[in-house]
Amino acid sequence: VALLADQLRADMRLTIVFDVHDLPSAGEGVDPRQHIIEAVLDTAARAGVDDVVLVAARGLGRRLHEPELRSILGDRVHDALSRFGRLVHHDAEDAGSLTEVGVTDQGEVVEANRRVMESDLVVTVVIASTPADSGWRILGDGITSRRTRTQALGDAGLTERAGRTIAARVPVLQIETVLAEHDVRAPFRFLQRRERE
Repeated sequence: VALLADQLRADMRLTIVFDVHDLPSAGEGVDPRQHIIEAVLDTAARAGVDDVVLVAARGLGRRLHEPELRSILGDRVHDALSRFGRLVHHDAEDAGSLTEVGVTDQGEVVEANRRVMESDLVVTVVIASTPADSGWRILGDGITSRRTRTQALGDAGLTERAGRTIAARVPVLQIETVLAEHDVRAPFRFLQRRERE
């Protein structure tokens, strides 16, 4: 939280990009993304940051339904932000919500979510169950355009290259949590409770 707090100021545009992929079976409890996003929002509120938007990084996937978003974010975060249009789905085909970022070191054109690229700070929230889930995937896969994604079909490296291109143009703070089924059972059950519980 201290690293985040040092980067916040009242007049900034903060965007939180969160992973919407299903989690491995983690037993009962609150989704870890909810804990992380609540902590980021609380830290931003203490710093006086008012311009905060959450972006569901769905890439080319379908939009999540409200119950699915509530299960990730919790009622408090969902209600507080969706009511004011501050909880949005990335749309890889909406030209109005995309902007050209640049080209990768291999010459691929990268287009990404306009709100993300116009932010003063981007915080990514990723739950990783394999090494492939981490790194720049959330940016290169979750917030780019269809055009960007289809330039190199079958090239797994495009996601990483596009993510690095985005991160070179906007400040990014990555928060990644590794989650495995055996890690969240009895010894770590306390991690599934909110701080105020």
